Amino acid sequence: VAGAARQAVSAVVRTAFRVTLLLVGQALLLVLQLVVPAGAPVWAAAGVVWTALFACAEYLDPPLARRGGSFAEVRRVLARRTALALGFGLAVTVLLWVPLLNLFLLPLAVVAGTLLHRSLVSAGTLS
Repeated sequence: VAGAARQAVSAVVRTAFRVTLLLVGQALLLVLQLVVPAGAPVWAAAGVVWTALFACAEYLDPPLARRGGSFAEVRRVLARRTALALGFGLAVTVLLWVPLLNLFLLPLAVVAGTLLHRSLVSAGTLS
């Protein structure tokens, strides 16, 4: 029981950290839009990129957490394999925008994140 409680607390803390990171990024993007006169197009593009990276982190973190990995490993993947992270994140984000379809695709996104994790481990990008 103590192990399950420890895992639950760890999951809540990791999720709170990810959500805080998302909100801080979105707040910085909002400042960009408000301060820079022509910031709207930049904000739109940067918002899509930020959301895609967040989506990749969101679905890559659970398999890492199960294996005892840290969120720092997720950040390393996002930095080292940015194109892969953006592609995965954009695909997940776009598919989850579709109403009703997103209900069925959410579990698929979790599976896809696990498969991405396994392929990164096989490639030696993750330990």
